[in-house]
Amino acid sequence: MAAIPFLLAMPILWLLPPGIQAQPGPIGYPDAAAPTHWTNSPSLEHAVNFTDGSAVRAILLFNLYDVYQGPSFAAGFYCMPPCDSFLFAVYIVNADSGGGIVLPVVGMAQVIWAANRGRPVRENSTLSLTADGGLVLRDADGSLVWSAESSSGKAVAGLTITRSGNLVLRDDKNLSVWQSFDAGQRDDADAQHVEHQLSTFLPMISCTSPS
Repeated sequence: MAAIPFLLAMPILWLLPPGIQAQPGPIGYPDAAAPTHWTNSPSLEHAVNFTDGSAVRAILLFNLYDVYQGPSFAAGFYCMPPCDSFLFAVYIVNADSGGGIVLPVVGMAQVIWAANRGRPVRENSTLSLTADGGLVLRDADGSLVWSAESSSGKAVAGLTITRSGNLVLRDDKNLSVWQSFDAGQRDDADAQHVEHQLSTFLPMISCTSPS
């Protein structure tokens, strides 16, 4: 199975035209409650193919803006052409106000964290979120590829993608019991640069309509 290179790049910033109002998120689908199970297939609701041959199959998305479209953090399956192997990853995509991933011609996903960079999975691999098992990635043959468990021993209540692109397992009090920012597979210098680009983009957009 060919390895998928780990991508780190600056986000594509889709600037709002004058007079368009934007508000901080979350908009989209940033949370999933345990138990939940996803199968890596084109039938996933938020599956998008890009014109460069890459594809995403998002399961979570934090949309930074509630109107028009702009850069957003998402988590899910990701592949590069010929898309016969996939990462479970956090990436930046462009999304519209309804959380739909847009701009498939120029807005290709940009990966900032990956769980299984050294062992990509195939079509029909699965991701399971359970209270006692945490987050478990298995290949199509059922073999264990990667997992994330509660660091506190508390049951996992859900999975969240945050405004800063952090993937978080949380307990029933909404406290983090595991987070991708602590889990490696991420170049901190480049990821901080990406976060800086997003944070500097936010003040450029007024949170109120111009008078």
